[in-house]
This record gives sequence, structure tokens and C-alpha cells, in this order.
Amino acid sequence: MQLVPRIISGGTFLEDLKLLRELYPYNNSTLLQVVSGKDYLLPYLKRYINQKMGFNFQLPKESWKYNLAKYCNLERLKPLKNAILMRLHELEN
Repeated sequence: MQLVPRIISGGTFLEDLKLLRELYPYNNSTLLQVVSGKDYLLPYLKRYINQKMGFNFQLPKESWKYNLAKYCNLERLKPLKNAILMRLHELEN
């Protein structure tokens, strides 16, 4: 089985997947700590804002994180978190 021809075989993928599952067990605590959107979303958000405003802000990534954390209210995402946790609980039982 070739997932990406000439790059990674199915066997290599399964070995890597096994290692990752050992490092990061499938449980609520691990999932809530390991999955982080900021490494993906912040560069996208920065690029989107720069394109829409037509100006290239030269702020470091840490400044973006700080400002978003300072002014962002995540309370509206609480139902999403609860739904994810409830689904994980169902899958575990």
C-alpha cells in the first residue's frame, strides 16, 4: 500500500501512527492539549488581514497571540467543547 507514491509506504505510515498513539494516548486530556489551531490559524488570519487591509503588518507571531488572547472571548465556543467531550465519552464507552 502506497499512501503517497515513492514518499511513504503504508507500513511506514502505520509504524509512525503507532508511535504517535503511544506518545499521545487517545483520551480527553491529550486531545485538548495537543490539538492547537494557533499554529495554523494565526498565519492564515495574519495573511487574510494583511490582504484585506492592503498593508503588511510586521508583528511577530507572539504579538498576534498576545493580542488575540487578550481581546478574544471564547465563551461562545463552550458548547462546541462540550459536544466534543460528550462525543469522546460516547466513543470510549
